[in-house]
Amino acid sequence: MSKVMVSQVHDLDDEKKGISRNDKIGFSCLNYMVMENCGSFEVKITKKVNEDFVFLLKTVEASAKAGKKFKAVDEMITLSKSQSEYSLKIEIIDDAEYNEDLEFFIEIYDEQGARLAGDDTQTKITIQDCDEPGTICFDSRKVSARRIDKFVYIQLVRKGGAAGEISCRLMTNVVAEVNNQAVAVEY
Repeated sequence: MSKVMVSQVHDLDDEKKGISRNDKIGFSCLNYMVMENCGSFEVKITKKVNEDFVFLLKTVEASAKAGKKFKAVDEMITLSKSQSEYSLKIEIIDDAEYNEDLEFFIEIYDEQGARLAGDDTQTKITIQDCDEPGTICFDSRKVSARRIDKFVYIQLVRKGGAAGEISCRLMTNVVAEVNNQAVAVEY
């Protein structure tokens, strides 16, 4: 099992999800999920213009605290006209105590310290605890489907730990129709 799992947000989904992009620079991925014991991993930033570009990268605490769960970053970066990508190494701090999944952010700022516009100038890092097995749950409580859909995709996620293997059984039920409309079934 890989110690770093990456959840990508694709350009095709931007309009549907209401994601705005910065014209000059942005993170290649807006959400990362990493195992607590990964040691470190890389975050990629893409420069979208053919010019020299200077920016500031900073980590921002949320439920994960700098120095306790990750090593803080606060550095000015200069990319030359010929450079189109920058990789930032982020160090994750492992401990032996159980934690819920913890989060922090990395943000891109201009030289004066103002956050750049665009949803892709921030990426969220979720640190998944690996001291407990965790649980399997549905990613979303509601899933919509149209009568013409042949398949409905329901995503399961593992939360609250990653130690060892866990499994679950799923069962589907026939949904009844009332007044020619499908009736929702709670699981």
